[in-house]
Amino acid sequence: LNIRREGDEQHDNDRLYIEKLYLTSTEASMSVAMDQLFAQGADGFVDLNLNAYAGGDVICVGYSYTADPEKGIREIRAYHKKNPPKTLTDDDGRVFELVSDLDLNKGAGGDYIYLYTSKGLESDDYIVEIFADYKIVTGGAYKKWGTNEPLLSTYCTKRWDSSKNSDLNKGAGGGIMNFGKAKAHVPQDDKNKVT
Repeated sequence: LNIRREGDEQHDNDRLYIEKLYLTSTEASMSVAMDQLFAQGADGFVDLNLNAYAGGDVICVGYSYTADPEKGIREIRAYHKKNPPKTLTDDDGRVFELVSDLDLNKGAGGDYIYLYTSKGLESDDYIVEIFADYKIVTGGAYKKWGTNEPLLSTYCTKRWDSSKNSDLNKGAGGGIMNFGKAKAHVPQDDKNKVT
């Protein structure tokens, strides 16, 4: 998607950054979930039910863009506990904000899982794309949904409390759902151009 918002034309670069994530849950279908995401303000969405093959509600994630890198999300983490706080602060002082109080395993059982994002200014890396990677367990081996290409673990959403990748279907059955992101490096000199 190449969505431009009012005011974005003031920035020199043509790159778009993920500014905000949206979550929705429905007992209906993917198309209903997509409508709900766009009604919340999403520009695009990850075309996969995050509860795929685990049962429960259809859970979908959407996102909106900005041309201003200072408004872009730098990191996404998954919190695997009940009753998530509105914000979390890591050991480096980065503040992570709760995306939604929607449990990603709603209706499917398993761990309580919530997404958090950070826009902390200590990094020159910005998220420009997000995607889901689903692996089916077949006789002890994992096969990536739709292809045999591996997803680089450095791009997976990590658990809040460790550097381990977060299985977004943890404990709910089905396969392993990883939430990935592609990052772009914006040198400090380029950031100064777009202020």
